[in-house]
Amino acid sequence: MDEVVISATRTEKKAEEIALPSILLYGKEIQLSGYTDLNELLAEQTGMVISQDHGSGIQIQGFDPEYTMLLIDGDPMIGRAAGVIDLRRINLRNVARIEIIKGSGSCLYGSEAMAGVINIITKSPKEELDARVFGAIGNPTETEIGTTVSGKNGGVGWSAFATYQNMRGFDLNPDLVGVNLGRSEKINLQGKTYMVFGDYDVKTSVRYYRDFLPGDLYEAIGDDPFFSRGVTEDISATVTTTRTWNKGVKTEFKVYGSSHQSEGAAAANQGELELGFTNFNQRLLNPEFVVNYPKSASSSFLFGVGARFEDVSSSRYQQLRPMYTQYAFTQWQYRPVDDLEIITGVRADNGNWFGSQISPKASVNYKRNNIRYKASVGYGFKTPDFRQLYLNFTNIARGYTVLGTEAVNAELQQLEQNGVVTRRLPAANQIAELNPERSRSVNVGMTYAPNRSHSVDVNVFYNNIQNLINDIPVAVKSNGRFVFSYINQENVVTRGLEAKYNYRPRGPWEFMVGGQYLEAIDTEAKKGVRNGEFFYRDENLNTRVLQVEDYVGLFGRSRFAFNAKVTRNFPELNGAVFIRWNWRSSYPFADVNGNGVADAYDTHFPDFHFINASMQWGKDRFQAVLSVQNILNNQSVEFLPNNPGTSFLLTLNYTLTSND
Repeated sequence: MDEVVISATRTEKKAEEIALPSILLYGKEIQLSGYTDLNELLAEQTGMVISQDHGSGIQIQGFDPEYTMLLIDGDPMIGRAAGVIDLRRINLRNVARIEIIKGSGSCLYGSEAMAGVINIITKSPKEELDARVFGAIGNPTETEIGTTVSGKNGGVGWSAFATYQNMRGFDLNPDLVGVNLGRSEKINLQGKTYMVFGDYDVKTSVRYYRDFLPGDLYEAIGDDPFFSRGVTEDISATVTTTRTWNKGVKTEFKVYGSSHQSEGAAAANQGELELGFTNFNQRLLNPEFVVNYPKSASSSFLFGVGARFEDVSSSRYQQLRPMYTQYAFTQWQYRPVDDLEIITGVRADNGNWFGSQISPKASVNYKRNNIRYKASVGYGFKTPDFRQLYLNFTNIARGYTVLGTEAVNAELQQLEQNGVVTRRLPAANQIAELNPERSRSVNVGMTYAPNRSHSVDVNVFYNNIQNLINDIPVAVKSNGRFVFSYINQENVVTRGLEAKYNYRPRGPWEFMVGGQYLEAIDTEAKKGVRNGEFFYRDENLNTRVLQVEDYVGLFGRSRFAFNAKVTRNFPELNGAVFIRWNWRSSYPFADVNGNGVADAYDTHFPDFHFINASMQWGKDRFQAVLSVQNILNNQSVEFLPNNPGTSFLLTLNYTLTSND
């Protein structure tokens, strides 16, 4: 079957006809990997890098995770902690396929899609009754049980999914009191229905997620261990009505609502001294109406209007205002000849916080002989979020404070009066009203497929981001720690190249190798380095001028990343062996010299090789998958605090129904 992608154009389109670089993962690879959480699977894809700051997020083309729109069945997820949606919230057992679109997606999806879009599409009701149970046990951390049931009869279909995970936690440093990762209990539930009422198709979906941390004593390097507990809950619901009219015109009306709640508490002295309590509540209501109008065999239009009503309440925020955004978008797909397609579109967003934003795009897909050429240019935007405007948070265990730009002046004055702040830094004078971030994204690539066994994909990308929002220290506290706030950086550039080669010879073998080269540069910082404005201290504590060759770009970005996959299928055993290798080069990790730029004298994350393998086999209704992660047993308390080293997970699946 031809691979069909929906996320790139909001219409069904063959994967090879998508002008933007894309990755499509089907259930076979998802199941064969043996993974349960989304972050582990995405880390093995070409050009996808996991960021562990404030949870597991994904980095695309040098953008931080907060610039990637994350969707479930086309609906946006909420609940970003420090801008990051923790990918571990998504369980893979109920996922049918994953669509990853790289490059600006703001033309169709608005804010948060500057880097791209990841759409997790869950399983739909099947024609016949299908009931399955599964269980998993792993060392050192995981146990899971769950079930999936679905069926369809005439114009009515339904499905249900439920899973429970018990994560036991682990400790990498037995010489210190406390653990690195504590215990947690996760529940994932989802139900879907499909009904036909005359000319209308009505679909509903309800999802629930809960992550409970019962409480553990965590180790803190350089500080006393602290006790922490918490809970996170998500619930969302969607109702979608579609109808196909005369001449193939299709309309869709959807109402999506979502609520995210999290709270946590920390204490010292074995829980006797309370350090703080935090809570975060976010709600979103998103109605939308879309019309797909196929004007002719070579031309079609897409029109859409919608609104987002969003509000947040939190112990960390002050003076919150709800956010309202109305938007409209249109897209024209034109195919003058069979091997050439041109797509243009534009989206207009108007909100009560930052006024109007316009996001156009254009793309071309042209095939000649065995080569398909692709090019796209798009403009994206991202408005400042709640934390960047209103955050008022002090990490009691670590001692630092973060203030949003709307709160920084009044709070600094109060902290100075209380003797908490001893000195303002010059950067405090740079704090001003934040502007939305804007980006220009260009992707140019080609796919060469001389036959069904070989294919080569190459893509060159360039992203120019203006008004990038970044955190900076603005004051020094009496405990020696900093007060941080946010400013717009004038200009940041990410550019690079991605390449991937697939080889599928006749027989049971499949091979893939890919890589990415990335440059991520703050152009103003590099200019300042060139002008001798930045300094560092050498091993003798002498102050030296930073040289241009010592500037290494933005923090958290590796210059090189490579991955490879080998699959050996065993049809006679209904099984396969799947081996993956991932490597990323060293990257700047922490600004230890405090000069505000990433340089050769800062702390760098060392390069690591990761090898993961899995094996699947089955008979009749029974199937088993054994996965081994981090075979090389890479461990680091400083750099990999959430990685326990080599781990095993055995998953057993049993189908209760027979459709023979």
